[in-house]
Amino acid sequence: MEYAIIVLQVLAGAAMFFGNGLGKIKNFSGTVQWFQSIGFGKAGAAWAVLTEGVAAVLLMLGIFPRIMAGLIAVTMLGAIFFHLKNKDSFKKGWEEAFLYFIIMAFIAVMGVSPWGLGI
Repeated sequence: MEYAIIVLQVLAGAAMFFGNGLGKIKNFSGTVQWFQSIGFGKAGAAWAVLTEGVAAVLLMLGIFPRIMAGLIAVTMLGAIFFHLKNKDSFKKGWEEAFLYFIIMAFIAVMGVSPWGLGI
């Protein structure tokens, strides 16, 4: 079981970083513009970069994985509500955020793998 949590932690962090965080970091000005257009401003863009980028890398490395997964889960919960508010369909809107939320909540609740630094 502990190895399964390690694999989940690394792969979920990598998927989040490479699938979402890296693009937001590389095009931070575009990220800020988009977040401003939906009413979240620079603070929302910074939060997304910190959680989907920095927290995802720290999760991959096993540094405070429960906290990092919890922060990402909160972000994904916000994304779910955003898509539901906009009446986006499951497949074309909130599916990805929902799956990330489940995975990150599991990591946050189940605890730390024996690998890395964590609380």
